Amino acid sequence: MRYRISRAWPLDHGRLLAPTGTVIDSNSDDDWSQCARGLAPPWDAQALDDEAYQLMLRTYPAHRHLVRPPPPGEQTNN
Repeated sequence: MRYRISRAWPLDHGRLLAPTGTVIDSNSDDDWSQCARGLAPPWDAQALDDEAYQLMLRTYPAHRHLVRPPPPGEQTNN
């Protein structure tokens, strides 16, 4: 699952702040992705694959009209 956050995102109970534009990848071992494991993407994140998009639709049903599908060139099968 991959998504790009659109604003700074507090992680680790607010001890860390992932910068705007950070890509979170559930298959990566980078620091931001590790801190975000088990968390739903923020409702205003940009899904980069269908898995992230579907999770966001389920997690934020009242905001379905605001959740954007992955850009055609960014989709992956992770």
